[in-house]
Amino acid sequence: MPECEAAGLPEETRLRLFQLQEIPPPSGIALEALRVAGDEQADLEQLVRLIEKSPELAVRILRCANSAYYGQRRHIHSVREAVIRVLGLSISKGLILALSMASAFKTSTCPEYQVPRHWFVAIATASLARDLAAGVTSEEKVSPAMAYSAGLIHNLGLLALVHTFPREMNEALKHGAVGELSRRIEARLGMDHRLAGGWLAQRWGLPEDLVLAVRHHGAVDYTGNHWPLVRLVGGAARIADRLFMEGAMPPLPAEWGAGLIAAGDCEAAIQGMLEQLDELKSLARQMAGSGG
Repeated sequence: MPECEAAGLPEETRLRLFQLQEIPPPSGIALEALRVAGDEQADLEQLVRLIEKSPELAVRILRCANSAYYGQRRHIHSVREAVIRVLGLSISKGLILALSMASAFKTSTCPEYQVPRHWFVAIATASLARDLAAGVTSEEKVSPAMAYSAGLIHNLGLLALVHTFPREMNEALKHGAVGELSRRIEARLGMDHRLAGGWLAQRWGLPEDLVLAVRHHGAVDYTGNHWPLVRLVGGAARIADRLFMEGAMPPLPAEWGAGLIAAGDCEAAIQGMLEQLDELKSLARQMAGSGG
């Protein structure tokens, strides 16, 4: 997020925004994971070696590979097998990016924050965006790998705000609270989670396309840089949240209008996810098991 955007905010909001600077940037394994995830030249062997350096990361990657959601029937015992036989390069890179970044945040002090919901929405958004990326009809094409990574981290700002302002976020997240979540957060903090996420993503040196997806995925009419990726992730996030809450076919999001993606492709991808809803919820619970 450009500094000029922060400069135009009220002083109290800017002070809260700057409190996010106290969240330490990724270091060690997390920093290396961020670099590898953003390196298009990184190969499978490099990724395997990185994952094997962190026992926690290795365990969570193995959980994913052995989940019913990824369709693996034979038990996978090694990280190498998980990456090469089941997940592949782009999914593995996206997962280590999301897992490494999530490790920077503490969410247990905000009881209303649902970590399984976070991972459900993250994985569902990433999977939908990746599946539909090849069908984007704009002149500017979308990389399926980048769509997957952007989907996984699009709610970075929620994690950051829950970590930094647990009391205010607990009130905003309470069941039965009236109004759209972003407006409830803004009423308490003077900013929403998208602005906070974009700010942090930029400070941590994420690529511009990921920063913009985090910052603007809620804007259905976004027309700035990397707009097809931003709208693709925004629509996928909207659908993922509806699937978590309702478990039924939602209406197609407005940001996918104007021919961005063929309606038939969208409906087929969503239907495929509905058929795996139980498996996805189970995977989200597993991913949340050692989080926050």
